[in-house]
Amino acid sequence: MTVYVHALGHFHPENEVTNEFLEELDIGTDDEWIQERVGITSRRTVLPLEYIRETKNVDVRAATEATEYTTSDLGVRAAELAISRAGISKADIGMVIGGGSVGLLAGLSLFTLANKLTTAANAIFLQDTAPFYILLLGPLLLGERIRRQDIAFMLALAVGLVLIFGSIRAPVETATNPELGNLLAACAGVSWALTVLGLRWLAVRSLENHEQPEAAVVTGCFVASVVAVPFAFPVADTTVMDWLIVLYLGVFQIGLAYLFIAEGMRHIPALETSLLLLVEPVFSPIWAWLLLAESPGTLAVFGGGIVILATAIHSLQRRREAVPMTS
Repeated sequence: MTVYVHALGHFHPENEVTNEFLEELDIGTDDEWIQERVGITSRRTVLPLEYIRETKNVDVRAATEATEYTTSDLGVRAAELAISRAGISKADIGMVIGGGSVGLLAGLSLFTLANKLTTAANAIFLQDTAPFYILLLGPLLLGERIRRQDIAFMLALAVGLVLIFGSIRAPVETATNPELGNLLAACAGVSWALTVLGLRWLAVRSLENHEQPEAAVVTGCFVASVVAVPFAFPVADTTVMDWLIVLYLGVFQIGLAYLFIAEGMRHIPALETSLLLLVEPVFSPIWAWLLLAESPGTLAVFGGGIVILATAIHSLQRRREAVPMTS
């Protein structure tokens, strides 16, 4: 199957919130302080600037009535620009897949394949290097400057990556192609980074509008299953236990897990989310060792430990350096 990118679209609200504007609000920050920590000089908002001056956006729910554009409005404007640039009509479009769904689709597929080809420890450790790719692509995708603290964090993650890839050993029953499995797991890290950003973006806006992150999760899982079904046949030599395991994975490991993540992201920021999700890579190798007698190797353990520790330290530092602004 061949895929082409015919056009891209975007839409930026007219109202611009500069660092100087934030200084005028007298909320305990200034241009130098913000640029030193996050590298941002301005951002766009769907709220009128006068509304922000008067209320400082203390009550996020009350801001719904003052909003000039909903998230859906922004998506429509961006889509219309992309359609116009592509030289097609709306009638030519057969399916629309949300951004969060695409990341989830790729992440599920890549991580599942990686687990079949490499050790469970390597798969989860490499997927949890997602912050590395966010920082690496930040200047290009988000226009955010990489800070000196970020460089140290990225170097630590790079060391962890090298150690994990250097832990490749001869194929075994539970890791039949470690080289390819590690590569797919690293790609899953990129997909997971995009998924978390997309789900958080939808979750925050669902408090004010009607966007539902659960819809992106369901769509991503559904499309992933449709893509994977052809590769599942022919089904042979299965047992009742095999089907029970598949049912368990579908209901608990995928369904309920993402439902809890989507709901939790409505109430806690991405920082706390990323820290809580670090529990998974800690216990995944332990369960694989207890249940499957799978040993990840010394280098993989050290590399994974560096990834987990560096992520935790960096997240805590970002929390302390967060701009003291009421949102």
